[in-house]
Parts: sequence; structure tokens; C-alpha cells
Amino acid sequence: MRNIFILSFLFISFLGCATTYEAVGTKESIASQDKEDIAIPEYTGEKTRVAVLPIAMTKKTVEDYPEYTAELKKKSVGFSLWNKITDTLYDTKRFKFVEVSEEIVKQIIDQWWLGDSGVADPSTALKMGKLKQAEDFIYGEITEFGVDKIEKVSGLKSSKKEIFRIGVHIRYVDGETLEFVPATGVGKGSSIEEASENAIKKAVSKLVSRLD
Repeated sequence: MRNIFILSFLFISFLGCATTYEAVGTKESIASQDKEDIAIPEYTGEKTRVAVLPIAMTKKTVEDYPEYTAELKKKSVGFSLWNKITDTLYDTKRFKFVEVSEEIVKQIIDQWWLGDSGVADPSTALKMGKLKQAEDFIYGEITEFGVDKIEKVSGLKSSKKEIFRIGVHIRYVDGETLEFVPATGVGKGSSIEEASENAIKKAVSKLVSRLD
């Protein structure tokens, strides 16, 4: 298998905030109703050697959601998502992983995180990574971000909570031809971390299904 994986977290698009209402005594909250079991297809074939590069996010993300600017601008968020992608890919049992040096990771995060136009094209990413020992590599970008406001009413009292919504786009790219197989996943959760984890699992599940 000579394919380069590009997990591509595309630019964030503004989805807007929606407010819904939940009556007291409801057995399931909005969040639990949206929860899905995300299955990874079984695989017993030959493993592909891959390198996982950090993701990207555009500045439009924090501009659209200023109340979350401090959290989204942290480079640690990019590192966290990078680790989650690697963990999820590992669980598919399809890949062997090539070590990516800390210097390369920091360089990519500095150039891609909060960039003006998102991730670089496949050839630029491959050149930047200098990962000739890898058959494939992965990088990504966030596609969308939104927050649903849920208000729970009990008599004259009410409480509010937020359900985060994050989209992730991933690509499987051939190292020689740069042809790719795309996959996108949207995840929800009570935190940015939970939403991104669900989005990554959905995207990876869809990707490996399309590769079979």
C-alpha cells in the first residue's frame, strides 16, 4: 500500500448558535440523543507505514467565536488533536507509525495553526515533513465549529448548558500521484475536547471504510 494519508482538518465555517429547550424530567438530554456508537471496521491485512502531522485551523475560527478565542488559539489544542488522531488511527490496526521529530511538529504547528488559508497542499506538506521513510503521512484541519445553547426550565428557574459541534475533514493521499480519498466527520459534546474526539472517530471510521 503506497498511500499518503492526509488527515485534513479544513477551515472553520460559521454555523451559528442555536438555543433549544429541555423540560425537567426528560429522560434523555439533547446531548445523549445525539450520541452515536462509532464503529471502526475490522482489518487484518497488511499495515501501511504512516507519519502523522499536526492539524491546521484558520483565523476565521476565532473571529467567528470570540468568546472561545482564548481556548481555540492555544497551540496545545493543536497538539492535543494531533495525539487524538494518532490514537484513533492506531486503533484501526491498519498502520505502522513513523516517528515525527519534535522540531518538525513545532514548525508545522507554527505555520499551520491559525493560518490565513489553512493547511498546505500535499506536496508542500510532504516536503516540510521530510518523511521519506513513511509510505503515507497524515495532516488535518477543522472544517466547522458551532455551539448549541440548551436551556433547561423548571418552574421559574432555568439553567443553560452548551453543546459544542466540531467538523473534521480527512484525506488519504497517494504518495506518488497525490490522489486522495476524502472523509468528513462532525462530532458533538459537552466540551471542545469531547466534540473533537467524536468528530475524529467518525472521520477515521468513514475513511477506512472507503479504503476497503
